[in-house]
Amino acid sequence: MKEFFSSILLILALSLLCVGCKRMGRGGELEEKYGSDSAEMYLYDELGIDPEQCKMVKISEDGEFPAYEVTTDYYELGKELTFQVFEAKGSGTFGNEYTYWDNDVKDCLFDAIYPQEARSRVFNENGGYSFWIDPNSFDEDIEATANALKEIAKAYEKCGIKKDMIPLMRVEGRFVDTERIDGVTVSSKYVDNAPKELIYQALFEMELISNINEISFGGSWPGAAKNHIKKHYLFWAMENGLEDICSRFSYEERREALSLDTGNKLYFAVVDGETTDESEEVYSDYKGNLSISSFYKLLKRQGWEVEGDWYHYKLRGIDGKEYEFGYDLCGLAADPVSSKDASENNYSRTFNNFYYICDGEKYRAPDIIYDGKVETRIDINSYPEVYRYTIKTVTGWDVTSTYKEN
Repeated sequence: MKEFFSSILLILALSLLCVGCKRMGRGGELEEKYGSDSAEMYLYDELGIDPEQCKMVKISEDGEFPAYEVTTDYYELGKELTFQVFEAKGSGTFGNEYTYWDNDVKDCLFDAIYPQEARSRVFNENGGYSFWIDPNSFDEDIEATANALKEIAKAYEKCGIKKDMIPLMRVEGRFVDTERIDGVTVSSKYVDNAPKELIYQALFEMELISNINEISFGGSWPGAAKNHIKKHYLFWAMENGLEDICSRFSYEERREALSLDTGNKLYFAVVDGETTDESEEVYSDYKGNLSISSFYKLLKRQGWEVEGDWYHYKLRGIDGKEYEFGYDLCGLAADPVSSKDASENNYSRTFNNFYYICDGEKYRAPDIIYDGKVETRIDINSYPEVYRYTIKTVTGWDVTSTYKEN
């Protein structure tokens, strides 16, 4: 025990002796010359680059946060690399503000190693690095993504640069570009009875499917990561009731996708207190609202006479009126169609509204006629579905779900 306490005392004594000691070696020389909180020391400590072995030019004006342009051949690319080191402001947990040094070396390295002319057709650089996947060509686009990631990893390896210097990337849903004039989308496709491929793209638009980082580049791609992305794609199809996509996957795969950790959950529909059978896969949200195809399944399950299929169908309600539901009964728009945030590349398409038809009249809800007005995402409840109160009006059923509050 005495030996133990002696060791502790020795460590404490050495720690006290080191307080105020000067840093040794090259680091000590630079610290004495530039100061411990300088851009030069950040460059040396964080990136391993000797500030006196490269060119540093201050590019900020007086009164601004300091910023420097750094030019170096440190990465041995066969040409010099230029990037920035700059001071930025942050806030702590309790709202306290602080400043810190940062850099954009990963982005500049990426541009040098993976230039525009080498980039995959699915690669997008808008507010970050993404691979944009079209739901209508999912398998083809995922394969193109996998091949691009392999090429990026090879390029970094060839340059002798570690994979953790590759910037974070994402796999997302994509939209098809449309012409924009003065911040307003111009497209003849944004009309009622929109084609299926455009509806699918609007449903899938900018859906975050997976983050890709150095771990993915280190070996889990395309195996585990690819499988994870497929599960997200399947969950998206199940959530929106897209039967033609769901049918490509086995029942076991569909059940597995339900357990995926996403922000949304699917629950089994409950009709007048009776839970639908799992094998029928009639899912609702937690309130009891159904996707258009889930309502179709429920009608067929209950022995209702329905004309059409899951994508578009007609039936006669308990009030004797003819009702018509369909994914194609939507108006599409760019969201927002005109605002200070809109730009040529930065906008997203949404349903400006969706409706059903009752005796030839378009309705947004049982008592609200659809007038074709262009709505924004704030004005509507997101994606097309059949609301619980609409189901009750048409069939008399009280639909809830298996959702239970914690």
